[in-house]
Amino acid sequence: MGEKTFEEVVIDFFKEKLGDKLKSYEVKPRIKSKGLVIVTVSSSTIKEAITSFLEKFSEQGAKLSTITGVDFGKNLGLVYHITVDGEGIVVNVKVNDLPRTSPEVETLSDVIPAAAFMEREVHDLFGIKFKDHPSLKKWVLVETWPEGVYPLRKDFKQEG
Repeated sequence: MGEKTFEEVVIDFFKEKLGDKLKSYEVKPRIKSKGLVIVTVSSSTIKEAITSFLEKFSEQGAKLSTITGVDFGKNLGLVYHITVDGEGIVVNVKVNDLPRTSPEVETLSDVIPAAAFMEREVHDLFGIKFKDHPSLKKWVLVETWPEGVYPLRKDFKQEG
């Protein structure tokens, strides 16, 4: 057996760090870089997964580039996009178990200050609450936008 690819090292890291809290993983080839690693974790472990990964791979240039909200139909979710510049890959850490009625996950803004704005955007557009966030006031929607109406959810109906 040859030396492990960086993608395999990433997957081994999540397996070791999260154990059975790691729901799934896959590697997809990319055209302009080495690969895309997608791991799915429980919402209760997202903060641990992201912060420990960024700490472990900081020398390789790992950084959170954005957070995307996702409406899976039955549940809501998040994808944390992490670039690892030194290795030319992207790691997407995905959560898909947030209930539509009260979606909530821990904030990363206390350890990654730039995440505050990303989380505010996701909160505006999907209604996902980030526990202990310093300010979830509207970011991309106008102040007069109705409370409890989230324009990127699949059940959103535009009127007028």
